[in-house]
Amino acid sequence: MPVIETGVGNCHVYVDQAADLEMAAEIVFNAKTSRPSVCNACESLLVHRGIAEQALPLIKRRLDEKQVVLRGDKAACAILPGIEAAQEADWSTEYLDYILSVKVVGSIEEAIAHIGRYGTGHSECIVTQNYSAAEQFLNEVDAAAVYVNASTRYTDGGEFGFGAEIGISTQKLHARGPLGLSELTSVKYKDLRRRAGSLAGTALRSQQEDLPIWIQKQGRPVKKRRSWAFPLGLLVIVLVVAGVVAIVGAGVSGVKGVVERRENAMKEEYQKFIAPVIMNDPSPFDDLSQADIGQLMEAAVWSLLRSDPDPDRYPYEEGGYMVIPQADVEKQFEYLFGTEVKPQHATITGYGYEFPYDAATKTYHIPVAGVDQLYTAQIYEIEKKGATTYLTVGYIAGGQWVQDANGDIVAPEPDKYMKITLREKGESYYISAIQATDPPETAATKAQPSETEGETVSEAPASSEGASSTAAATIATAQSTAG
Repeated sequence: MPVIETGVGNCHVYVDQAADLEMAAEIVFNAKTSRPSVCNACESLLVHRGIAEQALPLIKRRLDEKQVVLRGDKAACAILPGIEAAQEADWSTEYLDYILSVKVVGSIEEAIAHIGRYGTGHSECIVTQNYSAAEQFLNEVDAAAVYVNASTRYTDGGEFGFGAEIGISTQKLHARGPLGLSELTSVKYKDLRRRAGSLAGTALRSQQEDLPIWIQKQGRPVKKRRSWAFPLGLLVIVLVVAGVVAIVGAGVSGVKGVVERRENAMKEEYQKFIAPVIMNDPSPFDDLSQADIGQLMEAAVWSLLRSDPDPDRYPYEEGGYMVIPQADVEKQFEYLFGTEVKPQHATITGYGYEFPYDAATKTYHIPVAGVDQLYTAQIYEIEKKGATTYLTVGYIAGGQWVQDANGDIVAPEPDKYMKITLREKGESYYISAIQATDPPETAATKAQPSETEGETVSEAPASSEGASSTAAATIATAQSTAG
């Protein structure tokens, strides 16, 4: 039978080569020392070889404030002379004390493999300013809670909005992660169908067992008419008809379900495609010749950043800037907008950020900085006419998603609606127009919740592509101040 397992937490913090070292030291300090005797405390520290010589002394100085004992592998001991040598058992030990195992790894893949071998599926953290590395860690680490730039100590029912903590489930069946009262509520089913063999009917028949089956009428044996024969026959006919209707209905429902799943998959594909374009609210245009080319270039860069390249695909220069060749931006530009207009390279200035362009090296330089997107796409209608597809899209402002009393994320009413035109090109498509439009009939009017109904949150559900994004690493740095 399914068992909800809680309480075992061999949690890791992995400091990536693209990490902010000061941030890393604070996250490790909070995860290890704020309350070392709990299941969401950090027990093992993994540090990338490329920054280990700089990161480990900084982290140790912070941990020395609480007299944390470090047990390291050979590489860690070489960098930090005087710390204890780790044994094999240390990698799987939940210390629940001011003790921390330390290992130097050569890549993010090695870190993920180590966590997969020794972790307990509780809470794992990566500290990085590299967006691709963060996505890889989130997708490949198997744990109930996975963090980017935040302490493992956040894994708590109260912090997650589930009310008082009951436990942290580390298995894969429902529920996984922090448990509240709703996660421990079960359902009882009652069968209220009447059957021919009811107690009352059985009692009645038992009283009639002595009655004769045959009676004499006019000297000839005549079978007794049974008063229940006609109602029973009628009931059988009704049940047969109902069964046929049910079977037909089930078939129709099945077909409808397939169609709905296909439509939902199509919406998700289109939403992912248009998300980097509408996130910064480009000016409307009837055709690409009228579009603001600078805004289109900005969308192309964002689309490239959100396309999950390999963590080491692009180099980093001094100051933490990611260097992207203009050829990659041009390829992404064509992917979004086709070939009707040509890209024009120049420094891109957005809302609170700048992507400098170097004409000499033909490269864009993407800074490490947190950036909030203005809008999230919500597709309400899809209309296809020949080789053209029209999307009716609601623009939902970032930071306006709300959390209801049950802890569910609820989308607010869109600020506005736009019609986005897609034109087919071979087996793909591209954006050819963005125009204002009226709210569709399928858009349900949603009143803004009061303070008692829900609490505003800063991020949208995954199906909405998130309510915030970041540049280069585009990782929003969370404060590591869990209770």
